[in-house]
Amino acid sequence: MKINFFEYKKLYNEYKKDFQRIFDDVCSRGAFILQEDLQDFENSLSKFLNIKYAIGTNDGTNALIIGLLANDINYGDEVILPSHTYIATAAAIKLVGAKPVFADINLKDNLVSVESIKKKITKKTKAIMPVHVNGRICDMKKIKAVASAHKLKIIEDGAQSIGAKFEDKFTGYYGDCATISFYPAKILGCFGDGGAILTNNKSIYTKLYQLRDHGRDTKGDIKLWGTNARLDNLQAAFLNFKLKNLKKDINKRRRIAHIYDNELNSITNLKLIPGPKFKKQNYDVYQNYEICAENRDKLKNYLEREGIRTLIQWNGKAVHQIKSLKLKADVPNTVHFFKRCIMLPIHTFLKEKEVMYICKKIKKFYEIH
Repeated sequence: MKINFFEYKKLYNEYKKDFQRIFDDVCSRGAFILQEDLQDFENSLSKFLNIKYAIGTNDGTNALIIGLLANDINYGDEVILPSHTYIATAAAIKLVGAKPVFADINLKDNLVSVESIKKKITKKTKAIMPVHVNGRICDMKKIKAVASAHKLKIIEDGAQSIGAKFEDKFTGYYGDCATISFYPAKILGCFGDGGAILTNNKSIYTKLYQLRDHGRDTKGDIKLWGTNARLDNLQAAFLNFKLKNLKKDINKRRRIAHIYDNELNSITNLKLIPGPKFKKQNYDVYQNYEICAENRDKLKNYLEREGIRTLIQWNGKAVHQIKSLKLKADVPNTVHFFKRCIMLPIHTFLKEKEVMYICKKIKKFYEIH
């Protein structure tokens, strides 16, 4: 049996006729930049996430950059974030002239530790950037309390968390703004790069709107220094169509996660993420199913030989471990995590018998190791 980690071809072929129809419609109208399809998608996304404003951007990284700028984060400011994230999170902070300060994660769900955030706050701290990794939202109630106590901004990196909830609220509810990525591998992905930024704050929305399009307002007048971070109208049209199936796709991922949870939770050499039955504060969408495994590298090689493709996220390195950037961080839990983390397949085309096959092979590996 061969099980791929991604199934890009199947993702396209499932709705091939619809995608071709959308392509022909948009192109025949010559509607490529800032057209009604983008506005329709932004409205649909805003309604789906129950948030006032959604702005399409060319990718999740630029969404972070303009989100920081709209919240007046600049030279000399410090922004606290976990080192358990993609380089884009820290790069956005660096590119606006601020300093990324790394907090540790907790080993319960591998998300940023609120206690660690508290220890990293200084007089220069201007914002907290929680990262909702793998489709699970951080403890935003506690993070918001810390931010309020120290008068800090919150910019949520929700690249992997569309559809996820914390205390029945979606990504973007707790922060001053939040970002989403529509990279093809995401739960809601386009055919290239894409992203969005969300906010309930009208004044921040106005800045974001202008920053996305060279500082222009609704009348086309330049109001501030901006950039080109627009989401292509064609990609917006594709995303608006795919958004209709997002709940179904999330439910499929949660069913797969439930099987993994039931089948693997008795293996002492594995540490699983909280399962779908864990009904406390979080509703998780399982962008990834990432576990911690003893003998991680041997397990990965073994599964590869058995036809199962797995992935070690971000090349197996936390941001502070990228030597060329010469960063420093005291984050022992994060270091512990990256020695053991591995992601199992969890795409929407995965069949139950394939999930059971994966679990069977993992069990067999630990019987002999």
